[in-house]
Amino acid sequence: VNTVSPGFIATNMTTEMKQDVNLVPLLKRKGTPEEVAEPIMFLCSEYARYITGANLDINGGLQMN
Repeated sequence: VNTVSPGFIATNMTTEMKQDVNLVPLLKRKGTPEEVAEPIMFLCSEYARYITGANLDINGGLQMN
């Protein structure tokens, strides 16, 4: 099982939300739905067939481990 942890993504649900100054990612912008979908498509592809037990943080550098 692999998981995806998206950060603050620009969607209809978040257009009215103001971003907390303390939660601004390194890239200084909200992510796009495509920036979440494309890594998920990769994880579903044959290119990721040997990846297991991974969590993919898609957050523009908000959390870096």
